[in-house]
Amino acid sequence: MSKNRRVWLWLGLFLTISVAGSGCRPQAAIPRYHWTDDRAAIQELAARAKRVKTFVGEATVRLQRSNGDSVRLDSVIVAEFPSRVRLRAWKFGQAVLDLTMTPQGTWMVRPENPSRRERVLPASISAAQFARGWAMVSGDLADPSAITVLKVDADTVSLQRDLDTGMRMLTDVNRGNLTISRQRLLDPDGKERFTLVQDRYSMFGDIVWPMRLTAISEQGTIIVEFDNVQFNTSPAPGAFTPPSRAEKLP
Repeated sequence: MSKNRRVWLWLGLFLTISVAGSGCRPQAAIPRYHWTDDRAAIQELAARAKRVKTFVGEATVRLQRSNGDSVRLDSVIVAEFPSRVRLRAWKFGQAVLDLTMTPQGTWMVRPENPSRRERVLPASISAAQFARGWAMVSGDLADPSAITVLKVDADTVSLQRDLDTGMRMLTDVNRGNLTISRQRLLDPDGKERFTLVQDRYSMFGDIVWPMRLTAISEQGTIIVEFDNVQFNTSPAPGAFTPPSRAEKLP
């Protein structure tokens, strides 16, 4: 079975495609943002964040560990923001990773073969860290009243939000087109725990979306390059229910 056929058969099990969903291909270049003041920009960022309720995309995922090891996976990612993510990945046509994240926790299905399981374990940990961090930062700008402006210069505005966990979210925004370039999670001691770099933005109707995400944490780096993306579809019942063989992660 071809890669594309395998991917879309899998998607069909988890999605009910809505005619209201945005198209799969970019429709226009990102317009220049006409800056008036900080608060208006924050309100617009919040409005953009609220436009994306659900997301599904085919992606190439590259995982790079701190020791230099790396692996490339063909993947499908389904998300219901801000707290549900499903990621399934293949290597050489074989499913090697199936991750489900909900508010109740994170579950992972890994290969049953012990030797292959050990090889996939680092990728599983990195993928879980990516899913948790991505979901958290995706909902960060939805409430503009909780955001403060740290710094403004000619090209960038830096924002901060204090989270209930005691952590801080720092967001760097490109003033020219009002796109997020980097988000960082800092612990109460100020140590950077998770960084998400977003670039290669495209326009899908009124949705502005980064086609490449680079997530950096203590577990290593994960680079996600999207293709064939779809927005605001309706996840089918059970889309975010962990498979029976899944193990709950710490």
